[in-house]
Amino acid sequence: MTHKRQQSGTDLNNKLKYDPTLTEKIQVSYPALFFLLAMNLYLTACTLDGKISEYETISKNPTVESPTPGFSFREKMLTNGVPGYSDGKSILTDDLNRYLLGGTTDLFGSPSIMVQRLSSNGNIDLSFADAGTRVLYSDLGYLSNLEAMAQQSDGKIVVVGNTELESTGKDEKISVWRLSSNGNIDSSFGSDGRVQFSLSSTHDLHRVTNVKIQSNGKIVLTGYEGNHFDFDIFLVRLNGDGSFDSSFGTDGIVKFNPPGNAGFAADLEFLSDGKILIAGSKYNGGENFLVARFLSNGTLDTGFNGGLGYSLAAYGDNVSNRAHGIAVQSDGKILIIGGSYLTDRIRPVVMRFNANGTMDTGFGVSGFREVDFGADDSAPTKVLVKSDGKIIVTGYSSFWATNTVAFVLQLTSDGALDTASFGAGLGYLVIDEGPGHNYGFSSFTFDDTERVVAIGGYSSDSSVIRVEKLTEAGVIDSSFGSPGYRSATASGSTDVLKALLIQSDEKIVTIGSTFGLSGEENNFALMRAEASGALDTTFGTQGKTQHDISAGSKDEAHSAILTDGDKVLVAGYSNALSRHNLALTRYLTDGSPDLTYCGTGTCLIQTQSFREKHKIVPAQSGQIFAVSWYRVVDYDFKILRINSDGSVDNSFPGGSDPVYIDFGANEYGKDIKELSDGKVLVVGDRDNGGALDLAIARLNANGTLDTSFNGSGKIVIDISAGSQDYAKAIIPADNGNFFVLAETVVNGNRDVAVLKLKQDGTFDTSFDGDGIKVFSATSVSDDFAASFVLLPNGDLLVAGDSNAQGSRDILLFKLDPSGQLVSDFGTDGVSLIDVSQKKYTDSAQDLKVLPDGHIMVAGTQYVDRGYFVVVKCDKNGILQ
Repeated sequence: MTHKRQQSGTDLNNKLKYDPTLTEKIQVSYPALFFLLAMNLYLTACTLDGKISEYETISKNPTVESPTPGFSFREKMLTNGVPGYSDGKSILTDDLNRYLLGGTTDLFGSPSIMVQRLSSNGNIDLSFADAGTRVLYSDLGYLSNLEAMAQQSDGKIVVVGNTELESTGKDEKISVWRLSSNGNIDSSFGSDGRVQFSLSSTHDLHRVTNVKIQSNGKIVLTGYEGNHFDFDIFLVRLNGDGSFDSSFGTDGIVKFNPPGNAGFAADLEFLSDGKILIAGSKYNGGENFLVARFLSNGTLDTGFNGGLGYSLAAYGDNVSNRAHGIAVQSDGKILIIGGSYLTDRIRPVVMRFNANGTMDTGFGVSGFREVDFGADDSAPTKVLVKSDGKIIVTGYSSFWATNTVAFVLQLTSDGALDTASFGAGLGYLVIDEGPGHNYGFSSFTFDDTERVVAIGGYSSDSSVIRVEKLTEAGVIDSSFGSPGYRSATASGSTDVLKALLIQSDEKIVTIGSTFGLSGEENNFALMRAEASGALDTTFGTQGKTQHDISAGSKDEAHSAILTDGDKVLVAGYSNALSRHNLALTRYLTDGSPDLTYCGTGTCLIQTQSFREKHKIVPAQSGQIFAVSWYRVVDYDFKILRINSDGSVDNSFPGGSDPVYIDFGANEYGKDIKELSDGKVLVVGDRDNGGALDLAIARLNANGTLDTSFNGSGKIVIDISAGSQDYAKAIIPADNGNFFVLAETVVNGNRDVAVLKLKQDGTFDTSFDGDGIKVFSATSVSDDFAASFVLLPNGDLLVAGDSNAQGSRDILLFKLDPSGQLVSDFGTDGVSLIDVSQKKYTDSAQDLKVLPDGHIMVAGTQYVDRGYFVVVKCDKNGILQ
């Protein structure tokens, strides 16, 4: 038989970066801030004379309140094909309620600026730029990190970042790009869409921190520049074409530094009269919060704070007070957020100034509101005011020994936590990923109903962008932004998924094993989610459960079915009772073992073989079939029929032993299906001297070989002479015909093979000409098969994984009844889904199709360790 390799029609092929200059200053002056800079969140600052001695602490422990978003802690990672995200920094809402995301990607190992657009429901907007994403590269030898974005009234997008020379690691350039509203580079701006400059040839560091667009279209940037301890705040204003605005300051540049050593700017805001507010900090022995006001031409406004033009304020120990954000209320009062060093850690603080620059002592306690999450250090990152006067603040809190958590809080207009209407009675939401995971919000925006949409960077072993939307009540909106998948761990160790079940109410159950760090102690692991992907908290513990069949036993789940309603029956291996067992455990709908099943919920059937991988399927009269392999003389197919109470049905084939099928070599049973007439199809591998072939058998209802099938009841198929062929699954079709899913290795590459055979065991040549379809996403990719489904219209949907895009990604393709790719599915019949951002392995294991045609694929995602992952697509293979 000639091997055919079928390709698809298309060849599918730091909150803020580390700044050694600034960090050195902080290490000398206030060591606690070193960690915050290393965590890549910029901290800056504002002060009145003296220290506020009276304040109120609101103490909350995030280890107690740690809501889990969506299906898991990896809820909103984006999957558009751009590899190596390092951070998400900025988010905007446009007039169509779409979301612009800005961050940094280490594409090809070189940090570059990335801009992406999501539709209003949170999915990637493929009409923007290149399939939803624009990557902006700096000059050769430079590394760029995004700091902020702003959108003009005409929809054009201004993107600013800091660009450093790779050889020095210093911020030597400020870069400003402008994109058209559709994400293309606007060549009418600057030089081919970019303006790049330094403020002084004698200064090592030039750092932009934010950008805003004035009503006249002019672009204003703020930041700081200097050397060592000598830093100045700057404002830069550009005209609409990218040239410096000579009517502003000196040739478009304003430098400002109140008396002292160093000034830093973090944020800016415009007033209705054209004046400009900046929030920052002033360092002079200690560090104070700073707010300053400038006239529209860039001169300091001496009408602010009694002629000074600026205000300074200190809080806590007066060691470090750094502002991070600014917002202006409708009454002109000014909100500043920042971090203050208190005793031995940094805590988030919100303060309010009157419009004239004096402290508003009616806010919080003497003008300040501290919110203490009990962390080692905390930093608020952005503040916005809602139309009802309530105040939203986002940020992060770090626990040095374990992890970092993200928070969002809501204050009333007088500065108290809004416990009446936000965050389930707490006034805040904390997202705690658990030990070893770092996640913080770096920015947020409002949707058209003033609900919070926040962006941040998530990091464990790798770094990715996450976007979360909250409801008005301050809890995660799980219907937003699914990039089409949810992933989670069952236990915090390595987890491997094996089976996916959809219950009658469309709840999603995933089944697999969880392994300890040593890889030795392992348990059955189950998770259940709502149809939306949110973890079902009525199941197990917060939607998860793991089961140690016997104290200290090694237990591995291999397959599962629904039985007796929506009870879950799991089959696997266990060495409980110091022997090798087929372990069958039945779980109630709440995730607990069904104690009516063998008294403990688990039936143990001794196998005398090491870790057999049993596959179970439903049989007639409530029984089940189990297929595996067992060594008699050599390895043979082993088939059991098991009663509903967990006992072995000894009437099949009429004795107390299982059915063994010998093909004359070593054989390994992989799948089994009962036909409507009671006959049984079995498929597996036959190893004859190192060459694996497919082995298929058909049994009569009494367990004997059906000799009407190929004359002997058995058939061996070599897909291509000398190839390695691996059986995966079998599906009965009409008139006794059936399909087999397999893999075949030819010329060093693994491909997916789908075979169609007639009821007598001969090939159905109406399927791809000879009964065998061999598929590969590209001519050089390895493609792996996992599961397939026969659809009502006769099409076959196949799931597996492929390295066609460089990493191993989830693969879906659809074949019509003649064995040809269905062109309107995915891209020319193929859909590749990169869950792990092109760095790691995404491995499919199981496939289900919902009644409405939506597709569910489950498997394992390998990042820092294994995670359960579930992918949901529409009927055309598009992520949902």
